Amino acid sequence: MIFDLQRLLTLNIRKRKRRRACNDLFVILENMPGRYQIDDISSHGLSYHYIGDGHRRKAGTYALKVVVKNKSLSLSLVGRTMCDSETGELVSQNQVINRRCIRFERMDSYQKKALKAIIKEHTVSQSHF
Repeated sequence: MIFDLQRLLTLNIRKRKRRRACNDLFVILENMPGRYQIDDISSHGLSYHYIGDGHRRKAGTYALKVVVKNKSLSLSLVGRTMCDSETGELVSQNQVINRRCIRFERMDSYQKKALKAIIKEHTVSQSHF
């Protein structure tokens, strides 16, 4: 119930509708191991789920890459974590599934154009939110 209220409030704030990402779209974060499958993405940000270990990423901006699996296509961006919360789903006794939302910052015209192309080619046509 709380999640639904949070989602409804977010709808009124978000400038661009996020689109559900295809299974081949991933994000790689600076100083974090591995890559994470993107759940949804827009021209202003993205979200993904990950297994939390109790450690939170420090606030501030950081480098990230949006990567298309099995293609030599990647886009380097700068992002800021807007929310990072537990979904309530347990993986094991000490691990839960978290959802992180990232807002893109300081994009130049090339990055905007490349991101728009990635969104067009690697998301489903129906809006996620």
